[in-house]
Amino acid sequence: LIMLVMAQSGLISRIEGLLLAVALCIYLVLVYRQEAQKPRFSEGLEGPVKARDFQPNWLSVTYIVAGLVFLVFGADFLVSGASNIARSFGISEAVIGLTVVAVGTSLPELATSVMAAVKRHSDVSLGNVIGSNIFNALGILGITSLISPVGVNAAILRFDLPFLVLLSLLVLAFLTFRTSVSRAMGAGMVAAYFAYTIWQFV
Repeated sequence: LIMLVMAQSGLISRIEGLLLAVALCIYLVLVYRQEAQKPRFSEGLEGPVKARDFQPNWLSVTYIVAGLVFLVFGADFLVSGASNIARSFGISEAVIGLTVVAVGTSLPELATSVMAAVKRHSDVSLGNVIGSNIFNALGILGITSLISPVGVNAAILRFDLPFLVLLSLLVLAFLTFRTSVSRAMGAGMVAAYFAYTIWQFV
């Protein structure tokens, strides 16, 4: 909603970018304070999991760093190759960003969420999706606008941003009134995305 309001002028200025970045900082502080008040163990499938039952911190950090390095290079190769192919067919930059680049940058999140779901860590899977979208909207767009004001394509303003808001409200309704996302709901979301993607190329 904040993005939709800011984009009405056709340009997200440095001041607005600063507001987005500050909003992200406030959100992170609130999340940290909320987590700090919780007990230092989580309830797993087989009972409480205490801190000493986890793998060493240095090993976890190594996995995270290595994963990020490979993800950065892999996403760069994917986006560069796909973008070049798309441009060769005369597809606009906006469509490339909304489809090819978006998919390429979201593949790491997909892999993380799928692995978390397979291992029955639903909080990690859902948190990854929600946190990523919040960071993209506030952090990425905010920092980018601080460096250089971001122009908003009129077509994106007319359809894509309102569509994003509508889908976000629908997902919020699903998660508010249901305790889980069923396969049918997941299939519906995937179908909606494919329909949106096809519409971009029509």
